[in-house]
Amino acid sequence: MTVNISDRTKDTDPVLAHAKMVGINLMVGDLDRSAAFYSELLGAPPISYSASSRAFDVGQCVLWLKPRGGPALPARDGTAIMTFMVPDISKASAALRSHGVEVGEIFRYEVGATADFYDPDEHSLTLYEPSTTAMSWPSGEKLTLIVNGRAAPTLVYIFLFVPDAEAAYSFYHDELGLSHLECRPCRRGSIDHEQGVVKYDAGGLMLTTHLARDADVSELGKAVRDPRFLSELVPIFVADDLDVLTASLKQRGIASATKGGPPQAREVSFTDRFGRPFLVRETRSALGRLSEGAQSGSVLSTVSR
Repeated sequence: MTVNISDRTKDTDPVLAHAKMVGINLMVGDLDRSAAFYSELLGAPPISYSASSRAFDVGQCVLWLKPRGGPALPARDGTAIMTFMVPDISKASAALRSHGVEVGEIFRYEVGATADFYDPDEHSLTLYEPSTTAMSWPSGEKLTLIVNGRAAPTLVYIFLFVPDAEAAYSFYHDELGLSHLECRPCRRGSIDHEQGVVKYDAGGLMLTTHLARDADVSELGKAVRDPRFLSELVPIFVADDLDVLTASLKQRGIASATKGGPPQAREVSFTDRFGRPFLVRETRSALGRLSEGAQSGSVLSTVSR
């Protein structure tokens, strides 16, 4: 499948050229159950608590747990993967297993070691211990900046699976203005497309697009076109001027909606060319951080020290 991008975007400034990713909205079925998972098992310090959300410090971004408005997903959500960097993947995997979390086999290859697992709502998560080779790449330098001495596991990547690599690059690089760090095939997933995996510097972490193999016929290929899956994880950016951003979206033919209210609550929503939603907020005042001292007692922050 190829998505055609209009030539009229060539003379327009990129939408998110001066924006930074600062958070993620993640839809869950049970706030208390998911909050316990991310806080007690993954070691993410809590930031805020309310009847309608929970917020956690996951490094340079905030993870917002939000109640899902509809029924649970019909299958595991493989359309996006949150990747947490750990210094010792064997110890981290063993710690999670000891608390009843099903963790996949540790897979070692060029980029380092990875192990897959799922949260209580079947969102895909990965532990990642980078290799010496990977740390020498441009993305390795970014990893160092994101982790910055943090003891607890740190969210460093979000993998967004897409059905079309060229269209994804055109949208995320050319239209949104995210600077790419690397383009390469995926050795693990046998994606030999040169833009099979593209890593973008999104500010607070790396946003990575990953081509869905056999996108026209595979289950994952179908899921990356299904709003039920795409709306489960929503990246949040912050920008200086939402009016300018909204005008840029309009010029590019990208549908958007603005939520009114006081300055700290204003936000614009839009979708990429495949239907995945994004949020852009005007200030970062609501994304405060808790001190590192809140990490004590969690499973992975203990083994990561």
